[in-house]
Parts: sequence; structure tokens; C-alpha cells
Amino acid sequence: MPPSNLFSRQQIAELTKIDDSTLNYWMREGVLRPAAGGQGRGSHRRFAYHQVTLAALLNELRGFGIGFGAIARLAARFHSALEWMAERGITLENKGRIFTAYLLQKEIVRNGYYSWRVTTARDEALLQGIPRIVEDHGWVYVHLNWDQAVRLWFADRPEDNPEFAITESELALVHSWDTADALQSFSANHNYFSLITSINLREPDDNFTTSADYFYRDENGDLAMTPDESEAQRSVAYIGVDVGLLTCRLWAPLLSSKRGTLRERFEELPRRKVG
Repeated sequence: MPPSNLFSRQQIAELTKIDDSTLNYWMREGVLRPAAGGQGRGSHRRFAYHQVTLAALLNELRGFGIGFGAIARLAARFHSALEWMAERGITLENKGRIFTAYLLQKEIVRNGYYSWRVTTARDEALLQGIPRIVEDHGWVYVHLNWDQAVRLWFADRPEDNPEFAITESELALVHSWDTADALQSFSANHNYFSLITSINLREPDDNFTTSADYFYRDENGDLAMTPDESEAQRSVAYIGVDVGLLTCRLWAPLLSSKRGTLRERFEELPRRKVG
């Protein structure tokens, strides 16, 4: 899980290797926003882990010669996404099941129904009384409305699997996104939120994998982010940031293991070119 403690300016500087003048300027201009302190004389600012993450990410982009204006506007997008998700009660704990419900609603808004291929005994039991559609190749499908799709996905799931323990209020939230624009708003904010909250404190193991997110110029000329490389490729040029490697490099100084420091283990990990 991500670190829950707050970080000082000095700790951010140590972790990110951002020079003091740049870090102070970013904090003064709101590129980084404190979670506590900074309201009076002698009140030291403290920052949540996602602000440390944001600083590290922006510093990587700054290395490509991106100016402060573009950096500040990109930071504002991340802050806006964090605020948007918080206002709707979407957290690290429930965003997975909300995203699953979003996929159902997205297909229903687009097509007027959710299509499901009937393959298991569970399908047969939950979908009794719903007309079947047999396609030319022999597969059997059903077309479901919202209530039917929710029942299929979330009913009778194991109680110890939190991914499917969706609440009525969470379902009502997703069901209220009944236009393409509302769904797109969630998708965009979810992408920024997921990136900035996915860089967490964990030790890489033998199954460690990396993933990239991409930054490109949008129609306004500002930096935008997407996890979809094909979307970024529509631009003349784009930057790929390997989030997994950034994770290791950022948090390595905080941990150690019997097999050496995380930084030493990070240096031994295979590299992969992105972007």
C-alpha cells in the first residue's frame, strides 16, 4: 500500500533529487499542494505521498525541456482528478469495482444494452428468463439492461473478494453517468488518479513488471496523459514514462532488505525502452 505518513519539503527533495529553489517555487505556485501546515509562522508544510509522486513525475518530464507553464498546467490536471474522485467518494479501495460498473454502463449507454456470452452454469442460473440470441458461429448471447448486468457481475461473489463488494451508493453513482460526456469525465479523471496513486511503496520481486504511461500535446497545446500508447501516437511526438521503474527509484532509499538495499536491487533490474 502507499505510504500513509506525510512528508516534509526536505524529504521530498531527498527522494526526488529536485533542487531546493525549484521545489520551493513549485510549492509557492501550487504545483505541489500541502496536506497539512503552511498556514502560519512556524507551521511546516507536510505533503501526502501522491504529492511526492507528482514531484518525481514532473521532474522526469522537466528533464525533456518542458517549461514551467506546461508543468504547472499538467499538475493542475492531476490535482483536479484527485479532487474529482474525492468529491465522489472514489478511493484506492473501491475504484476497481467502480471501474467494473463503469464498463457495464459505458456499453449500455453506447448500445442500449450490455452483451454477455452465456458459457457457464452460473450464467444459466442468473440469466433465466432472458431471451437468448444465437449468432452464426453458434455462440449464445443475452442483451442485458443495467439491473441485469449488475446482478450478473456482482451477485453471489465470494465475500472475501472486495473487488465485487459494491455498495448501493457506488452503483447509484455509476448509474448516474448516463451520457457519453459523463462517462468520459470519469475515464479521464480515473486515468490521472490511477497513475498518481499507483506509484507506491513496495519491494520489487522476481515477478516485478513495468508499465508505461504517455504524455503528449492535446488540442490546446498542453501536456495530457494517457495509458493508451495508440492515443499518444496520434501526436507528432510523445514521452513514455515507465511508472514501475520510477516507483523503485523513488522509494528505494526508504527500504532495505537482507539481500541489499532496494536501490542496489533496482540497479540490477532489466531496463526496457519506452516511448
